[in-house]
Amino acid sequence: MRWVRPTEILVGLTFFFATLLFFYDLLDDRFLLTERDLAPYFIPPRFFWIESLKQGDFPLWNPYQFSGHPFFANPQNAALYPLNGLFFCFPFDIAFNAIILLHFFLAGLFTYLFLRDLKVGPTGSLISGLIWMLGGYLLSVHSLLTILLSVAWTPLVMLFFRRAIERPGIKNEILTAIFMTISFLGGGIEIVYGNFFVLLIMMIFPLQQSNPPSLPFPKLTVSHKSGAGYKEHSDRSPIPLLTSPLKGEESPEARDDYPPLQGEGRGGAIQESQLHQSYIPLLCPRGLRGLWDGRIKVLLYRFKSFLVISTIFLVLSAIQLVPFLELWIHSIRGQGISYQEATIWSLAPKDFLLFFLPDVYGYFLDMKKYWVTQCWLKTMYTGGLPFILSLIFFLIPHPVPLPEGEGVRGNPLPEREGARGNPLAGEEGSRRNPLPYGGERRVRGIGRSRMLFLSLMFFSLFLSLGQYNPLYPLVFKYLPFFNGIRYPVKFLYLFILALAITAGLGFERLVQFSNRVRENNDPVSLPRKRESRNVRKSWIPAGVYPALQCGAGMTFQMIKRLFQQPAKKSDGKWLKHLFIFFSLISGLFLLFLIQGHQEIEQFLKLKEIDFPHFNHLSANLYHIKRFFFYLTVFFLILRVGYEVRWKGWIKFLLLFFLAADLFGNMGFYGKEKSHDYFKKTRVLEIITSDKEPLRAFSTGKTVGLDSPILIGNGSPFDLIKEKHLPSLNMIYQVHDIWGLDVVRLKRSNDLYKKFISLPSISSSHLVDLYGVKYVISITPIEEEAGFELLYARLEGLEGNQKDLLKQNTIKLYRNRNHLQRAWLVKDFKVMDSKEMLSTIAQKNFDPRKEVLLEERPPHPDPLPEGEGNRRSPLPIGEGGRVRGSGAVDLVAERKNGLILQVEVHDESILVLSDTYYPGWKVFVNGKKEKILCANYNFRAVVLPKGSNRVEFVYSPISFKLGAVITFIGILGCLAGWVVQRNPRNP
Repeated sequence: MRWVRPTEILVGLTFFFATLLFFYDLLDDRFLLTERDLAPYFIPPRFFWIESLKQGDFPLWNPYQFSGHPFFANPQNAALYPLNGLFFCFPFDIAFNAIILLHFFLAGLFTYLFLRDLKVGPTGSLISGLIWMLGGYLLSVHSLLTILLSVAWTPLVMLFFRRAIERPGIKNEILTAIFMTISFLGGGIEIVYGNFFVLLIMMIFPLQQSNPPSLPFPKLTVSHKSGAGYKEHSDRSPIPLLTSPLKGEESPEARDDYPPLQGEGRGGAIQESQLHQSYIPLLCPRGLRGLWDGRIKVLLYRFKSFLVISTIFLVLSAIQLVPFLELWIHSIRGQGISYQEATIWSLAPKDFLLFFLPDVYGYFLDMKKYWVTQCWLKTMYTGGLPFILSLIFFLIPHPVPLPEGEGVRGNPLPEREGARGNPLAGEEGSRRNPLPYGGERRVRGIGRSRMLFLSLMFFSLFLSLGQYNPLYPLVFKYLPFFNGIRYPVKFLYLFILALAITAGLGFERLVQFSNRVRENNDPVSLPRKRESRNVRKSWIPAGVYPALQCGAGMTFQMIKRLFQQPAKKSDGKWLKHLFIFFSLISGLFLLFLIQGHQEIEQFLKLKEIDFPHFNHLSANLYHIKRFFFYLTVFFLILRVGYEVRWKGWIKFLLLFFLAADLFGNMGFYGKEKSHDYFKKTRVLEIITSDKEPLRAFSTGKTVGLDSPILIGNGSPFDLIKEKHLPSLNMIYQVHDIWGLDVVRLKRSNDLYKKFISLPSISSSHLVDLYGVKYVISITPIEEEAGFELLYARLEGLEGNQKDLLKQNTIKLYRNRNHLQRAWLVKDFKVMDSKEMLSTIAQKNFDPRKEVLLEERPPHPDPLPEGEGNRRSPLPIGEGGRVRGSGAVDLVAERKNGLILQVEVHDESILVLSDTYYPGWKVFVNGKKEKILCANYNFRAVVLPKGSNRVEFVYSPISFKLGAVITFIGILGCLAGWVVQRNPRNP
C-alpha cells in the first residue's frame, strides 16, 4: 500500500483551509446557510426526515404538504445520500453547513485527483481544483443544494471512466457506477443525466492514456521498431490495439490518444499477413477489414464499458430510481412541461460578461430581475487566469513521451534525462527530462484530449443557451426526458469544469514548453531536434478525420502554426514577448481607469450604463479595475515563471493571486442565526397550540414572491417567515394543503390551481373539502363568509388598526364550520375526472353531503352464507344514496399511515381529505379493502354498519421492488470484485 505523500497532505490542507476561509463568517456564531432555496425548500424536508428517523419512523410519505405527498420517492430530499450521515453526528445547523462546505472541499479535491491521474503535476492540479471549487458556479448552486451534491462527484466519475475504458476489468466500471449512483442520490437528476453524455463524449474522444486497452488475440507474432532486437507478442500476451505504423501513415507517437508501443526490434514494418489480424487505426485506408479491426473495435470496447456502467448504475440506484419513476409518471413533469417554462433561466449571450464582472447587470438589486430576467446563477465569476491557461492548453502542442528509456534511432536516453517511468509525467518529469526532443514528440493537430474538452465545452454551451439557441427546440422535443427539465443554464457546469481542467493542463504544458526551450542548446538534444524535423516533414495525413475533429482543426490551424514552428535558438521568445505585451496592455487600461475615473463615470452615465438597467456604476467600475489589476499580475507572473523555469516561489505566487482573485466571490451567500430560523412566529404558536387534527392554508397572494407585506421591527428574513410558506410550516408539523416541490403530483396541482383561481375563498366549498381550519392571508376576509379573525401582526406599525387590517398585513383567520380530515357522506356520484374538477369548484357542490367518485363503490356488507349471486353494487347517479351517519375519530398518525375509529350507524362512505396515490392500502377491521379515488384527489372507502377500525398504510411496491434490485446489485458487484481480484489461472 502506498503511503500518502507529504505533497498530497499539503494539497488537502490547502483545499480544507481555503474552504473554511471562504465561509469564515459562519464561524462567528450558530448560523445556518439560507440563501435562496435553502431556507424554504431544502432545509425543511431534511429536518423532517432527520427527526422522523430519530423517532424510528422512515418517511416514505410526507403528510404535511399537499394534503400528503410522496417523500422518499423524490431524490431531491436525498434521504439515502451517504454524507447526510453527518446529521446524526452533529446538531442540525452545524451538520447542514458542514455538508455544504464539505462538498466545496470534495469538488476541489476530486478535480485535483483527476488531474493527477492525467500525470499533471501538483501545481497544475491544484490550479484546476481551486478554479472549480472557488469559481462562481459552485457558489451559485450551493443554494440549489441538489446540484452541488451531485456535481461535486463529476470529476471522480470522469476519472474512473477513463480508467475503465483504458484498462480491462470490472473494478473501474463498478467504481464509476458507484460514484454515479452517489451523485444521483444527491438529488441532482439533471447533473446525472448530463454526466451520461459526458461518458458518451469520452468514448469518442478519450483522454491520453498511459496504457492502451488490450484484448486477447489469436496466436500472432508482431515485431516492431525499438532499440535492439525484436519484441514478440503471442496469444498468451495480449497485443496492444495499435500496431506500428506502415510507411506513409501517421505514427502513434504523433497522436495523443495512445502513446507509442514499447518493445525491442529493428524493423518498423509489419507483414501483410499479420496486418489483417491486428488492430489498424481508422485513419489507415485498408478497406472494411482494416476499418473493423481498427477504430470500430476500440469504440465497441468502450461502448461495452459504458453499457456495463449504465447497467450497474440502474441496479444500484433502483431503490431510489424506481419510486422516482413512479412519482414522475404521476407528477406535473410526467407529460412534459411547456417550452416556455423549460427555457426559463437560459444563458443569455450578454451574460458571458459575468465570467469577468460579478453581477454587472444588477440582477440581485431588484426582486423582479432576481426572479425573472437573471440567468439563475448568482455569480459566474472565474477571472482571467483560467481562460489564459486554457488557451495555452489548446494552442501549445503537447509533447508525448517516448517509451521508457528509449531515445531516437535506438539511442538510449542519457542517465540525467531520467529513464524511470514517464519522463514527462508532471512537473517533476519535466525537470528530470529537460531535453526538448530527447524523450518526446510534439503532437500535430487538435488531438484527442483537446477534442474531448472542446466537445464538452460546446455541448455545455449548446444546452445552456436554451431559448437563445435556435436548435434547442429540437433537443426539447426529441431528446428523452428533456421536456421535463427546466433551467438550461444549470448545464453550464460542464463548461466551467472543462475550463478548470484545461487551465491545469495548460499550466503543465507551459512548464514543459518553457523547460524545453531553455535546454534547446543542449548538445545531446541536437540529433533529436533533427529527427523531430524529419518527422514533421514526413508527416502526411493518412485519412479523413471525423467531422468534429476536422472542423475544430480547421478553426485552430492558422493560430497553431505560431506554436508549431521548428525549435530554434530563439524559440519561445515570442511567448515571453506576448506575456509582456498583454501585461502592459492590462496595466495601461488599469491606469486609464484610475486616472480618468470621473470622466469615464460621467461618460457612462450619459450612455445610461448605470442603475436600474445595470448595477450601480461605482460597483461596476470597481470590478473592472479589479479585473485588470489581476490580469496584469497574472501576465507578469507567467512571464517571470517562464524565465525562472517555474521555481517553487513563483508557483506559490500564482496560486496565491489565483485564490485571492476567486475569493472576490466571498459573501455571495445568505445566512441567518439558527435560533431565528427555527423560532416560531405568533401565528404558528396559535396554530400549533391547537391539538385537534387540522389543516392550514396560506393564500396564494400571501405566499407570492412579488407580494409585499407590512411588518414592524422585522429583519429581511422575517419577511419570508411571516408569509408562512407551506414548506416552512412542515418544520412544526403543520398540515398544509400546499407545499414546495418540483415534482408535485399533477392532480394535487390541478385542484390547488383551481382553488386559488376562484374570485374569493368563499365562492366555493373547496376550503371545506381540504379540511382547512386556519387561513393565513394578507387580504381581509369578511366575517360573513364564516371566518373569524384571531390575530394580525400590527406590532411596530404606525396608523389606525382598522386601516392597517385593510393593508398587506399578516392576518390569521379561523374557519368556524371547518370539516375534519375524515368524515362520512350520504350521497355519491360517478363521473369523469375532468368533469369532476369543474364540478368541485362550483358553489352548489357540498362535500358534507356527497362525494364524487370515478368508479362504482363495492357494497360494504358481506354476502350471507349460501347466497349464490353477488349482491348488486351501491346505486349510482343523482338519486343514489347510502343512508346512515356516525362519528369519526383520529386515533393515531404516523408518517406512513394513520388509524381511524369510525362508528357507522348505517352503510356509509368514509372520505379522507388526504392525497390519493398508488401504494396506499386500507384495512377495515383487519381486512384489506379497496381505496377509491374521491373528489378528484382524495381517498374514500365504503364502510359497513357498526364500529370499524380503519387503518391506512403506505407500503409502495415500487420501494420494495427497488430495494430488492439494489440488494441483488450490491451482491453482484461484490462478487464481480472478488472474481477480478482472484482470477483463475488459464
